Amino acid sequence: MFVMKQRRLALDDGLGLATVPSSAIPMGRRRKLDARDAIIRAAGIVLVTPDGLALFLRRSSIGDHKGQWCWPGGKIEGAEEPLEIALRETHEETGFEPESEPEEIDARESDEGVDFTTFRVEVDAPFIPTLDGEHNGWAWAPLSDPPSSFRL
Repeated sequence: MFVMKQRRLALDDGLGLATVPSSAIPMGRRRKLDARDAIIRAAGIVLVTPDGLALFLRRSSIGDHKGQWCWPGGKIEGAEEPLEIALRETHEETGFEPESEPEEIDARESDEGVDFTTFRVEVDAPFIPTLDGEHNGWAWAPLSDPPSSFRL
């Protein structure tokens, strides 16, 4: 899981290019991932409706980054590949299982040294996620105007 950063990046929201704060996409160097040199590998999925709403989750006090907003995602368990990580974490954190194959939209090493791969899945409409203990809130918000960590 990666939290919102104050940096902004361009992300195709399906309606054209939108400038959005980086959320699950950590800032850092773009590079091809190699499991042999990764200290920490992680992945997540941004779930987006046809009209550009994305599912954001608010971190609870159970883990790190209390109160910050993120997309579903997390760290590797065992010998998982990035897509397996993203699917598992999304299901654990929201109860959602994509019907279509997620599209990889970014892979980079974060400033914290985490190799993070972000996938995107189109969903027909917003749904109510089933949250785990890592999160205590959720919101469907435009990619161009995500929830703020300061609006708890």
